[in-house]
Amino acid sequence: MEKLYRIELTTVIVVVANSAGDALDVASNTSTQRDVVRDEALETGYPVEIFLPCELPDGWDGDCIPYGGDGNTRLAELMTPNAKVSGVPPQD
Repeated sequence: MEKLYRIELTTVIVVVANSAGDALDVASNTSTQRDVVRDEALETGYPVEIFLPCELPDGWDGDCIPYGGDGNTRLAELMTPNAKVSGVPPQD
């Protein structure tokens, strides 16, 4: 059975701006972020298996569709049923 994993992707970029606040605005811009993902190598962190909705990254919830799946199945459908009900990760 497929499992869910949280993986942090990071990179460092350089922006030109008039101030630190403006630099944050440039880096936070969706267009800039798309360019970064397309242009820069991302460092891949260590995969951490997740069982509970509270372990999802900020901005993710049960209605989100994870990368690498069939493109249709939402996280709520993929969470271990026992974990959803009891709040306790399954025991191997």
